[in-house]
Amino acid sequence: PNPATHTLHVAGMVGGVTHITVYNVLGQAMGPAVAVRGTEATIDVRHLPAGTYVVAGSGEQGVARAVFVKE
Repeated sequence: PNPATHTLHVAGMVGGVTHITVYNVLGQAMGPAVAVRGTEATIDVRHLPAGTYVVAGSGEQGVARAVFVKE
């Protein structure tokens, strides 16, 4: 769900997405990239302060981004 409180669920990834990274609004990575296997991933966001973030999935076909809010 958006906003997220503890975990962020990313689904529907296609095209060989291999890593997901969470960025703050300044474009700084907020932790290491999460390796993805399959079409879904769950990311622990409890360590993030409340705010707006960008989650980016990168793979063979480029990068896809989405915005989420951490409460």
